[in-house]
Amino acid sequence: MFYKNTFSHALGILLCIVACLAAPVFAEDADSFANIKVNDHIRITPKTGSQISGIVKVITKEKITLDVSYDDPDFDGNISVYKNNIQKIETLDSLTDKEKEQIEKEKTERLEKTWREDEPVVQPVQSKETTIKEGTPPEVPEKTEEEKEREKLMAILKKFNPDEGWSEDRKTDILEKMESYRSADEKEFLKVYDDWLKSLELKAVLDRRALVEKFPPDKWNEQRYDEIISRFIRLKVVPSQEEREFADKFKEWEKGVEEKKKEDEEAKKKEEAEKSKRKTEPTPAPAEESQKK
Repeated sequence: MFYKNTFSHALGILLCIVACLAAPVFAEDADSFANIKVNDHIRITPKTGSQISGIVKVITKEKITLDVSYDDPDFDGNISVYKNNIQKIETLDSLTDKEKEQIEKEKTERLEKTWREDEPVVQPVQSKETTIKEGTPPEVPEKTEEEKEREKLMAILKKFNPDEGWSEDRKTDILEKMESYRSADEKEFLKVYDDWLKSLELKAVLDRRALVEKFPPDKWNEQRYDEIISRFIRLKVVPSQEEREFADKFKEWEKGVEEKKKEDEEAKKKEEAEKSKRKTEPTPAPAEESQKK
């Protein structure tokens, strides 16, 4: 049994996978990173594996760490590459705040779409007496309270994005300021802070739901995870990008599976309760015949 209960171990393995199959041996060219700065947008062509694009977060003389969240449509997080495994580095155009915002919006919309697709669609029943005039647009069903709440939370998270410095520490810093020195956004952040915490939880649930959708348990499971780690450790077989993502997010995937299981169980109990209720309801008495003249 391999270290399936240690998330940091899986992450460490994946960083090694992206970098090299042995401990780093530093490149002779000491100036490989000389022209690269933090927050630069670059593309790395490694000696082994696929190209990696992202924003530079950390640079040391041994390795470089990229935030690939804005370049990879499915992956959020950082990837490190050791210098000795780098074949070429290309500088890309910097992403504007507007471009970053658009990417975040598209990712959020995909998560919300996944959420909506899992919910049952109830078609409104139209009585026989109801007629629809030709050319009249169909009525749009009103959003449920749950949908409204979810939209509100996602809007708060979008405005106060943790990647842009909004956090519990930021709240503490704001509170230490005199109120007259607080910006309008800082005042609003304090006002919606409790909902902001809820939005973080909602996003985590949506992320886990998307993981389970991408890696269905009938094909991806604990045994598959062990095989990926075992092949790499024993046979030095580098996992595919999809396998690396699964191993990297295995603990979150497990949580998502448990949450999906509980949701399915609750839905089943609710359905059985409704069936039982319908069976116990009395049958309406037949209407009395009109008196004969």
